Amino acid sequence: MFVQQKKLSLVYPSPNKFGNSSIATIADSVLDYCCSGRKIFYIDATYDLFEAHVDVLLLLHAREAPEFKKILIAHQVAAVACGKSHCIFISRSDGSLWARGLNKFGCCGVSTSISKLNVATQIESLKGIEFGQVYAAGCFSLAISKHDFKVYCFGDNSD
Repeated sequence: MFVQQKKLSLVYPSPNKFGNSSIATIADSVLDYCCSGRKIFYIDATYDLFEAHVDVLLLLHAREAPEFKKILIAHQVAAVACGKSHCIFISRSDGSLWARGLNKFGCCGVSTSISKLNVATQIESLKGIEFGQVYAAGCFSLAISKHDFKVYCFGDNSD
């Protein structure tokens, strides 16, 4: 299977309307990425997942790319999506669904009695289902199964 690799860069607006913008390359070989709230996630060419905390005001003044850290998980990652304060991703090896972050309204796919997943956690209630795509925004997540295209949604459904 051919997977297109992209370059992930941050473009900083110029200090004035007549100047040139500056570009900071984050990674040269990126398979997938997402950004939301104050986080950026990306999957590199070896299917490892990385994240960085982003403060827009500091980025504008520092003109430096944020520091990315590898998220230590047992699986390679095939796809990632992120909401306001959480991310959801698919294991490359078996299509299982994993989540990490704030679990507001159950957006990480686990009981609402759990407020936060500090480490990547497999969504046990969906164990055994192979997923092909994930989407997230705000405080909800959506995953589509790979073979029968069933849609699984969790989190805030008030809108």
